[in-house]
Amino acid sequence: MRCVCAVKYFHERVSHHFASVALREIDLLKVRSQKCYHNLCSGKILPSGNYVMGMELCGEEVYALSSGMQYLRQMGIIHRDLKPGNIMRFIDDTGQSIYKLTDFGAARQLDDEENFTSIYGTEEYLDPNMYEKAVLRRHSVPYQEFDASVDIWSLGVTIYHVATGHLPFQPYGGRSNSQTMFLITSTKESGVISGIQRYQNGDIEWSKELPGTCRLSLGLKCLVVPMLANMLESDKRRRWSFEQFFREVFKIQDMLTIRLYDCSVGSNLKIYVEKCDRYAAVQEKIAMESDIPSGQQLILFQNRELEEIVNDMTCEVQNYPTSVLHGQLYLYNKDRTDVKKIMIPDIRMY
Repeated sequence: MRCVCAVKYFHERVSHHFASVALREIDLLKVRSQKCYHNLCSGKILPSGNYVMGMELCGEEVYALSSGMQYLRQMGIIHRDLKPGNIMRFIDDTGQSIYKLTDFGAARQLDDEENFTSIYGTEEYLDPNMYEKAVLRRHSVPYQEFDASVDIWSLGVTIYHVATGHLPFQPYGGRSNSQTMFLITSTKESGVISGIQRYQNGDIEWSKELPGTCRLSLGLKCLVVPMLANMLESDKRRRWSFEQFFREVFKIQDMLTIRLYDCSVGSNLKIYVEKCDRYAAVQEKIAMESDIPSGQQLILFQNRELEEIVNDMTCEVQNYPTSVLHGQLYLYNKDRTDVKKIMIPDIRMY
């Protein structure tokens, strides 16, 4: 039977001096479920003397990370080192991508009401208070403790990084400017999801939106931005709990998408609608993304008006014809009369 798995390579100093870290990880990997599964191979000692452990973790397509994290929370486990580098992509025999959460070296058992004091993680993804203790070697309060909310912050930074291709909080000079990094993450206003310092001693460029270079559709951005804002709250008392995060992710996952081509400007739109939405709600969401008011929208599918196909304006979107939900719709502005033909330049043949 063909089996693909990741292999974790323990560095010599971990193998010989921090064996307890490896043993703790092995214990955590013995947890099994349909949503968070493992193929734990027997350990092997390489000629170098280092320990190798094969593993396959948290396989679930589309919303694998959320689904895997949900199971870990149900089992009372926190990861403590969430970042893109610990998410692996596997393409199965059908060509489908499956994402797997890996590296449980920093993970530990922790119930919702419990706290911990040990420091783990990667600088750019650390909760502000943990960053202060780990990087600046300061303690804002004596005997500072942390809870599972540190994973929510790291998850927010990870989602932003994956969506945009760069980190949300960037001081000039990167890791060498740790004081400014802490200033950015700890003093930002509520709702701010990024803060970048482009010049030495320069001002911080704050933003409550994803950058224009982000390739997410406008509809998905409108759903992701509020989620990030709640995950990246500096004050952990205002930060989302895992339950709130899971609820929002699965709500988005359950939505339907309508593919629409806006002929007025020549752009593709992806409209996210809830299954129970009706025609008027669909029009409102189209208006938000296209700037064409509901009353001026002409939506065509296979040379017929969508209103004619739907017929009943009170019909829920989930009951629309499958061909409409999976097909390509075209949007026109009824009141626009200045549409010009596309000019095709005369290109010489060489």
